Amino acid sequence: MNNPKIFLIAFLFACLLLASLLLLKTKQTTQTLHATVISQTLTQSLDGHRRYLNVITPDQRTLLISSPANIDCPQGSDVEVDVECTLFQSEETYRFKTCYPKQPNQQK
Repeated sequence: MNNPKIFLIAFLFACLLLASLLLLKTKQTTQTLHATVISQTLTQSLDGHRRYLNVITPDQRTLLISSPANIDCPQGSDVEVDVECTLFQSEETYRFKTCYPKQPNQQK
């Protein structure tokens, strides 16, 4: 590398490669999925509480998703779940978004 021209060309090539990698973002698609709670489980461990919801989607898939421990979603509640899929992942990732508790039937 005693030749400055080769060094500068290699340095510029490395900079262009780095810039293109930084500008290349992974395509991430996010969709919202509505599901119904089948059951919920609150667990306790040494580092705190965790809540898991067992939900069923409209196309009859059952999913186990984690939700914040302070949110109570009783059986029959509707939940919104974010479904994320990236370019490098072959599986979908499900993330709890909100819970709509089941409204009691109002009789007149």
